[in-house]
This record gives sequence, structure tokens and C-alpha cells, in this order.
Amino acid sequence: MRAPAAGLALALAAVVLVGGCGDGEGSAAAGDLVQGRLGDIDGTSYPLSLPNGRLTFIVGDGQPSISQTEAADGQTHEAPDGTEWVALDWRLEPGEGVEPFQRALMEDKAQRTGLTLRTGDETVDLGEAPGSTTTPAATRTSGTVYVAADTGSAPVIEVTFDGVTASIDTSTGEVSGDRADAISELAAPVADDCPPLRGSGVQAEITCSYLVTTVPYLAGSGWSDDGWTVAQVETRGDTFVRGRGTYAVQGTEDGSGFDGTTGSSTVADELLNRLTTRVVAKGEPAQLDIVRRLSGLLTDGKGPEDATAEVSATVDLG
Repeated sequence: MRAPAAGLALALAAVVLVGGCGDGEGSAAAGDLVQGRLGDIDGTSYPLSLPNGRLTFIVGDGQPSISQTEAADGQTHEAPDGTEWVALDWRLEPGEGVEPFQRALMEDKAQRTGLTLRTGDETVDLGEAPGSTTTPAATRTSGTVYVAADTGSAPVIEVTFDGVTASIDTSTGEVSGDRADAISELAAPVADDCPPLRGSGVQAEITCSYLVTTVPYLAGSGWSDDGWTVAQVETRGDTFVRGRGTYAVQGTEDGSGFDGTTGSSTVADELLNRLTTRVVAKGEPAQLDIVRRLSGLLTDGKGPEDATAEVSATVDLG
């Protein structure tokens, strides 16, 4: 597929600028880089899904020289013998291709994305792409970069994120490597209302919904061969009846977990009578155990001024 590359601002570390054809400051060699000007290039797009979003590379056709209008230094650069200049550009689209809940779990702005290009026997370090669009402007560069590659070769782009590398073969577009397709083939999260939450000797008015997904990468925890299963449970409890008293909910605590292991959740958001929690486990657990502990003040009937109640439900994940 042919596509123009939009001018972008991504980090490119240690770019070696080679001397122009007629400037007397040296000549290019295989594997050299020349910074191009800001603007679009015509090339083939190669997308790769990463925890931080979709990283798309645009690779232009080989050319024997870089013109003065193409090179950032305003000079003409001839390709070394046996090589040609290949134009490269790339852009990051945070969260593209995944559901918002999955993006919130995987997006890891502390991680940087390492880029290299292999052509023949040469390996060219392209530096790093930022982990997000919030990367400081001082660490960015703009425009196209030209790489001296073996004539007629199909360069291989290597992308490393948190120790895992994926390779893009520009002759076929094939992506290989550990977890190369793990994110692009993610199943959508399962969302539903919870079964009724019940407790011994208590009746509670609670609305409850949940989201469950399995992702290969979890921000702050890294990659998992078995995946990370994450459940997010949101409840709102207004009142509960205990004995002969009706109580207005003043607070909610969580004790949820997977497969009978309760109390392993974290709070994502909370208000007086509303609570959103997340439970995380490696692999694919068989059931989600939802537990809420309510505290309330007496509003009607007879009973102590304050009381607590525990309600629960089980969701089959099989």
C-alpha cells in the first residue's frame, strides 16, 4: 500500500550527518544517515501495534542521490557504491487499534521504543521513538531520515519495547518476533451487568457492572507469556436493609478477586456510595468473585445508628 507520511516529531538519537557531494568534508558510507527536510514522503506503510499505540513506518523507494531540496543541510548527497538512499519516516498513534480500557491498562509512558534497521550486513541505530506524544520537544527531531542501504535490498526494521523485539520485513510486510501479533489480535473486552449481589441477612440496592479483558502487556508490570487478565467492577449502593433497619450507604470497601482469592483488588475510583475497582491475575482465571462491604447510617426502622453489610456475586469467565 502506498501512503504519504505526515511530517512528525519523534526522537531520533545520534543521527550521523554525512558530508555533501561537493563540500569536501567527506563522503557517505553504507549505513550512514542523512536528515531530511520536514514534509511528506511517498512510500509504503508498515504498521506495528505496540502497548503505547500503533507505530507506522513509511519506507520510500531507493534513490541514487539526495537532492539539495530533500536534505536538511541543503547539500546533494550521492549514495556510496553498491548502495542507495532509502527514505524513512514514522508516526505514533497512541491508543489506536485497541479499546479505551485496554489502552488504559497497557499504555506505559515510561517506556521508550528502540528502532534499528538491518540492510545486508549493516545494522543502523535509528534511536528511539517516544512512548507518547507528551515526550518533551527538546528530545524530538522532525522530518525524514535517509539511510544508505544495499541496492535492491529489502531493509528489515526492528522495534524493541521493554525488552521484546519485533521485526518488519519490508519485502513482504511480515511481522515476526515474540508477541509480534499479540496486540493486533487482542479480543475485545467483555462487558456486562453483574449477577445480583446478595448477603446473609441483608438486602441491598446495588447496581453493578464489569469489564474483563486479557492483555499481553500491563503498564508497570511488563509482558506476560500467559497474558494479564484484568477485571474492572463498578458498583453503586444507595441503601441496604439489615434486620428491621434501613441504612443509607456512607462508604464502600472491596474484597474482590479471581478464583476464590479475594481481597487482591485496587481502587480505580471512589465516591461516597460508588466504587470502581480492578483485579489483576496472570493467565486466564475461571471466575471473578465480586465482594462489596457497605457501611451505612440508619434512616428508617429500628436498629443501631450505624451498621455494615457484605454482599457478593460470582461471574463465570469460562
